[in-house]
Amino acid sequence: MSVRWLARAVWQVVSTRQTLGYTVAIGFIFGCLMGYINSVQQILEDIYELDALFPLVFAAIAVALAGASLTNGALVKRHGMRRLSHRALVGFIAVAAIHATIAIIYDGQPPLVMFAGLLAVDLFLFGFIMPNFNAIAMDPLREIAGTGSSFVGFFTTGAGALLGWAVGQAFDGTVVPLTVGYLVLSLVALVAVAWTERGKLFQPQSGP
Repeated sequence: MSVRWLARAVWQVVSTRQTLGYTVAIGFIFGCLMGYINSVQQILEDIYELDALFPLVFAAIAVALAGASLTNGALVKRHGMRRLSHRALVGFIAVAAIHATIAIIYDGQPPLVMFAGLLAVDLFLFGFIMPNFNAIAMDPLREIAGTGSSFVGFFTTGAGALLGWAVGQAFDGTVVPLTVGYLVLSLVALVAVAWTERGKLFQPQSGP
C-alpha cells in the first residue's frame, strides 16, 4: 500500500468503462429511492392525511422491495444479471412514465391506492436494478475490489443523497415532483447504461 499504488487503483476504477457507467447509473437510481424517502412523509401525511396510518402504508409499500430481494437470486441464475437488470430498468421507466402522467391528470393527487400501487411496482423493480448494477460495476475490479467498492459506495451514496434532496425540495403539495423525478432520474440512468454497453442492452455476456 502506497500513495502511488492508491492513485493507480483509483485511476483504474474511473477509467474502466463498465465500472464508471454502472456507478453513474446506480447513483441516479439511488436518487429515486432517496427522493421517495425525502418526500413520502409529506405526501402521505399532508396530501393523503394518513397521520397515524403513515407507518403502515410506508411499510406496505416497502414490502415490494423486500419481495424483489428474495427473488433476485433465483431470477439472476435464469436470466443473467444484465438481462434482468436492463429489463427491470426499462420497466421502471415505463411505470414511472405512467405514474407521472396519472399524477398530472389528477392534478397532483391521484387515488392513494393507485399512487401507492405504482410506487410499490417501481420499488419492486428497483430491487432487481441496484444489486445487479453494483455487481456488474465491481466485476472488472477483482484485484482492487476494496478500492473499487469504496469509490462506488462513495459516489452512489453522495449522488443519491444530492439527487434525492433535490426531489424532496421540489415538493409542492402534490406528488408530481416525485413521479417526474423518478422518470427523469431513471432515464438518465438508462442513458448511462446504454453508453456503457455501447447501445447493446439485454446481452447475456458477462462484460462489454
